[in-house]
Amino acid sequence: MTRQERIDATVATGRMMTVTLSGGLFVIAAVAALFPRSDGGSFIMRTSLFIGLAGLVALVAGWRLFAIQRERRHDRDVESACADYQRALLLSLSITEGAAMLGVTWYYLGGGPLVLSGVMTHMLLVGALWPTAEKLEAFVGLRSS
Repeated sequence: MTRQERIDATVATGRMMTVTLSGGLFVIAAVAALFPRSDGGSFIMRTSLFIGLAGLVALVAGWRLFAIQRERRHDRDVESACADYQRALLLSLSITEGAAMLGVTWYYLGGGPLVLSGVMTHMLLVGALWPTAEKLEAFVGLRSS
């Protein structure tokens, strides 16, 4: 497999991972929106602020984790660098997806709209990290970032 074919395959795989992670979240969010919500007990209401803040912290954590993975690259072949890119993408998006799922669950249990901040941060990180050949080449070190 040539270097360009490997990059194209990695970008396609990264896009599929991104769409799959986001798609599941949006299906769960749609289900939560369609069915009646709980009235939200006192525990749900008291912890809603913390769940909302967790969504915001997840964005910073996911972005920083991706940057750390990019900084840790060394002189490697394209194959291992592409695998590192996929791992960094998956780990970073999983953090925000976890916060988003927690927020959707809390919203369904009766939390306020603030708990959905994780959904918004997940969408922001998906947009920022959406796999393109240029971003992958910058991550691998074939192009300056």
